[in-house]
Amino acid sequence: MKEIDYYNLMKGFEAEEIEPMVGIFWYLPEEHRLFEVYASALSQSKMVNGHTTYSKLHKTIWQAKKCRDRAKGKDTSVYYQDYTRIPRGRIFYDNGKFIVKVGSWYKQYEDELRELVANELIAKNSDVIIAFPSESSKGTYDTIRKAKK
Repeated sequence: MKEIDYYNLMKGFEAEEIEPMVGIFWYLPEEHRLFEVYASALSQSKMVNGHTTYSKLHKTIWQAKKCRDRAKGKDTSVYYQDYTRIPRGRIFYDNGKFIVKVGSWYKQYEDELRELVANELIAKNSDVIIAFPSESSKGTYDTIRKAKK
């Protein structure tokens, strides 16, 4: 009979932590929740323009869901509207910090959004930066606030 090292086996379970993730999401403010969250662990994510991020685009996922609902013959679906009409964001990882890039819609939901993103995707004790597109320069982001969760 093979002897099992239960002590080290259990010690391994204790040390096991869920790896933080990067990803994309939509946010439903009226329901106070993230919607359609797609994520990958940092170790499984791709580097894009110097940032670690999830490999798929919002648009691609939305189109696939729209086609699925049409194929099922659904008369109504949230996916029949333009994917940009529902608040959305992307989580990057760069230099030890998580950067959540969103549109200016986030302002009235900042605290709730930070909490939801931290609970669902990011390690609890990580630096989280919420950023939104700069009004003066498309494609650049202004940092709003840094917070240690």
